[in-house]
Amino acid sequence: MAPISVVVPYFQREAGHLPRAIRSALRQREVETPTVIVVDDGSPLAAAAEIATLDPAERQHVRVLCQPNRGPGPARNAGLDAISREVEWVAFLDSDDVWEERHLARGLTALSLGYDFCFANLMREGDPDTHFGLTHFDPSAHQPLSVDPSLFAYCGDFFAANLTYSPVGTSTVIFRNSVLGSLRFPPTPDTPGEDLLFWLEAARATRRVAFDSTVQVRYGRGNITNSDSWKSAHSLRTNVAYGAYVANILTRFGLNDAQAALVKRMRRENRKNVALIVMAMLHEGRRPDLAVLGSYVRRHPAVIAELLRVLGRAGLRRGFGARRSAQLR
Repeated sequence: MAPISVVVPYFQREAGHLPRAIRSALRQREVETPTVIVVDDGSPLAAAAEIATLDPAERQHVRVLCQPNRGPGPARNAGLDAISREVEWVAFLDSDDVWEERHLARGLTALSLGYDFCFANLMREGDPDTHFGLTHFDPSAHQPLSVDPSLFAYCGDFFAANLTYSPVGTSTVIFRNSVLGSLRFPPTPDTPGEDLLFWLEAARATRRVAFDSTVQVRYGRGNITNSDSWKSAHSLRTNVAYGAYVANILTRFGLNDAQAALVKRMRRENRKNVALIVMAMLHEGRRPDLAVLGSYVRRHPAVIAELLRVLGRAGLRRGFGARRSAQLR
């Protein structure tokens, strides 16, 4: 039995992504070949058809589980449930991402020093900078490991770091099964921030966290179509989902005073952002999705006061502009 299991949630409409991801896992250097557990989450393009394109020698290291579509978190849970207690290490890899050839070897070098959770830097297709750069994560603030100056022990409050701009990318994570193997993603498919909630649970379960400052994972495009406008329906849905994630933290975790203050500040900022998006959409003559907005208002009635404040400021600006225009005439 391979000491490393790799969990791959799978939902794709385009051919070629899954074989490329699996091969990047099977062709890791300096480690035993891992077992790759692919969870076909009701994918329009079946995983079996994609795996059939692998060589027979590659297919013997791949297991396929199938379930109705429930989302990436529940799919990863199905993969985690299939891992034996005897497996020493667990890694995540999404079906449109690829690992550099020494990702596992470098991560296990750090973990073998007694760490339980390891993540690495990544580069996403189309982004101008690495994930560490975009999240303003500074490796120099942490302790280099003696075995490699680009491997680090995480210093500080890992829980708090994941509350805000998390440095963790899912496809970069490797963890010790005996310590963190009982953790699961939220079981429902519509839980916002499901991966962030998993990292918060991991932060509560261990302080032994390491990371690799080099780019070890290349992220693909995924299945999400993003809008480039902050005044869009997509932006509203994203901010509403983020509000649900923040509320989930307050109910799910016991927070110290500093953490509670941080989360409450996040909640206030979220209400302000939702109000600004709604007012901007209305100003441009576009009606927000009332079902989306209504669900948010029910959970966060204080957003109504924020909407009135935004409306009041907009009215004052228009009034000042009109008076200034009259004076100039």
